[in-house]
Amino acid sequence: MTGTTKASTSSHPFSPQDPQELTTSDLEACLTLDQKALGSFWSRDQWFAELKHPQRLTLGCRDSGTSQLLSVASGWLVARELQVMLVAVNPERQRCGFGRQILHALLRQGQTLGCTSASLEVAAGNQAAIGLYEAMGFISCGQRSGYYRSGEDALLKCLDLKQIQNRTDNRPE
Repeated sequence: MTGTTKASTSSHPFSPQDPQELTTSDLEACLTLDQKALGSFWSRDQWFAELKHPQRLTLGCRDSGTSQLLSVASGWLVARELQVMLVAVNPERQRCGFGRQILHALLRQGQTLGCTSASLEVAAGNQAAIGLYEAMGFISCGQRSGYYRSGEDALLKCLDLKQIQNRTDNRPE
C-alpha cells in the first residue's frame, strides 16, 4: 500500500493536516499518542508490525502547526474485509471530530483497496466510541463475553462499506 489519503481543506481551528498513511518513521509519534489516548494499548513491537506489514493500513492526522500526531487509525486487510484494530485521538482534541475524520479516511482507503466490509470490536462500556461507530453506520453483529483483561465484554460491530460511498462528513466540525 502506497500513497496517501487526501480529504478536502478544513476550516477547523486546530488546522489538522489531511489523513496520511503512516510508516515506521512515525513509530515514536504513534507510541506517544497511544500512551496518551489509550494507556499504551500496543507495545513498540506491535506498533512496528502495524506500520511495516503490507496487509495493514495505518493512517494518521497531524496538527499542521506543530506536526503533532492528533489521531491514528489502523486496520488489517483480510480477504475483502477491513478489520479496524485501533482508533485513537489525542485526549486534548477529543470530541472535535478527529475520530470521525480518521475512521472515515481508513474506511475509504480500505474500500479503495478492495474491501467490501469492515468490522471492529469495542468495550461494552466505551459509550463515546460506540456512539462514533454507530454514527458512522456500524451495526451490532455479536458479542464476546469477558473478552478484555478487566472482564468487560467486547461488542462486535460490522459495516457494509457501500454505505460510506456518499458520505462527506470526513472532516472535524
